[in-house]
Amino acid sequence: MMTEKKGDRSAIDQENTLPVWILHGFAASPIWVRPLAKKLQRLGWNAQCYRYPSWVSSIEREGERFADFLKKQYQRDPKPIHLIGHSMGGLVARVAINHLPSDAIGKLVMICTPNQGSHIASRVHRWLGPFFPMLSQMSDEQGSFVKRLPPPKVPYAIVAADGDLVVRPDSTRVSGDEPWLKVPGMHSAAVWRDDVAKAVDSFLRNGKLT
Repeated sequence: MMTEKKGDRSAIDQENTLPVWILHGFAASPIWVRPLAKKLQRLGWNAQCYRYPSWVSSIEREGERFADFLKKQYQRDPKPIHLIGHSMGGLVARVAINHLPSDAIGKLVMICTPNQGSHIASRVHRWLGPFFPMLSQMSDEQGSFVKRLPPPKVPYAIVAADGDLVVRPDSTRVSGDEPWLKVPGMHSAAVWRDDVAKAVDSFLRNGKLT
């Protein structure tokens, strides 16, 4: 597990003292989402990165482990915890939420998350799925793991990238009614954008991606 140090806390108010945990995506590491953590720290948030095996495990297993981790955090400091997931990290967060009491989680933001599956995962999982089960779980085929996940039971928002070649923007949606923002750029780089950090900050504060 990797954590980030707290940034400038001079402008902190009561709301953004809540902890924020950021999850990376498939085949990545906390290094990938560290720029977002640092941007949120500069905005006053207690943002940290969570490390999990993102190659050979399964989404449900890592979601359950993340839930166990969050339970311990919540027991030590009973404040609602905000979650941010990039790509598959959003799915791990969704699974974790289902294993936690409703008052333990504040809000969830998913960035380029394949909530309706990834067409790329569907193309390659027949060959690579036996080695990387998470790929098969992210298929956009009917009945896949992601298609069967229940909607998050906490307030959530979604950010998509209009140049995403891995997850089509419409495939990031869950119900179609949630706050949703499309930004320029591609799948991997969306999490590094200043406008994405500002949108996350806005949603965590006031429930709007503005």
